[in-house]
Amino acid sequence: MKNINILMSILMFSSLTQIVFSQNSTLGVKAKNGNTVMIDILEDNPSNVKAFTLQLPIWHLAGSKINTSILDLKGDIAYTGKGKFNGGISYKFGLLDKIAPDTYEGDYPNHDLVMSINKPVKSQELNLYGTYFFKDQKEEVIERIRLKTEGNVATVTDVKTKGLTRTGLNLGYAQGFTWYNFNNVSINVNPSVNESIEETYEFMSMSSIQDYKFVKLGINRTKMVNLKLNAEGYGKKESSHISVNNFNLILAVQNKFDDVYVGQYNTDNNVVELKHYSMNNSNAKLPVGFEFTHREIYKKSFFSYEYGIKYLPGLLKNINLMVNFGFSVNIDFLRNK
Repeated sequence: MKNINILMSILMFSSLTQIVFSQNSTLGVKAKNGNTVMIDILEDNPSNVKAFTLQLPIWHLAGSKINTSILDLKGDIAYTGKGKFNGGISYKFGLLDKIAPDTYEGDYPNHDLVMSINKPVKSQELNLYGTYFFKDQKEEVIERIRLKTEGNVATVTDVKTKGLTRTGLNLGYAQGFTWYNFNNVSINVNPSVNESIEETYEFMSMSSIQDYKFVKLGINRTKMVNLKLNAEGYGKKESSHISVNNFNLILAVQNKFDDVYVGQYNTDNNVVELKHYSMNNSNAKLPVGFEFTHREIYKKSFFSYEYGIKYLPGLLKNINLMVNFGFSVNIDFLRNK
């Protein structure tokens, strides 16, 4: 019952509902309790928002049948906002990758398997990206402003303000390498001693290392709000943030895999015999993919978040879907601009 009362209190006091615009930059906001809060608009120009940020990782993860990581270290430095050009650079290190699916690289004396001739290392990726904006469109949006918080009760108001939607063209480049699981599909390989011979294997444990270079082309939709006001009795308040959405086509300019060892269990001597094979020329590859990504930047916050979904170039018959999510410390060198 106590929780229900708290919830009712939040619903009753967490919004100020009626907004009346005057001829100048002053608003009269009428609360449900009958009090009116006068608000002076100090700035309402989303075109001025800009951020030059250094993002340091708190927690990033990637879920995929190719390679799942429960902790990626991802750093990013970027300029976002005002101006025709935005861009940045990021680097990702898979500190706790290769968590799933389970394979037998470390236990090959007891199992049939396919594995890279090289020891799997932590996945790494360098990403360069830029956007040229060719269209800006302003529109009226509703922005929620928090006036005060007392315990579990937040007093907020919805204010009509200007929003800026920007449309641009993306160009990016990514390169890296990753442990690559074959999803238990069959693969074709050629013995290194005679590559004219082709053999097919389908074991429970099959993987290699993918070495890739991707070019990215796509569309960027960025939304910006920059509202600063003075609320009588509550002081100065601000809502200044940037939402970045990208949809990119991914083109593989390099999509190759390590040679592999095929290991088969010999029951006569109870060991797995390893043979060296090549696989790059015997398996159809998917040369294109796509990605959707979202990033949120709040000017007065020291934290940011991002998420994305991708279907990556790789082996054609593999499932190359990946989902990413992450939180970062956000250091904005233009925080007070």
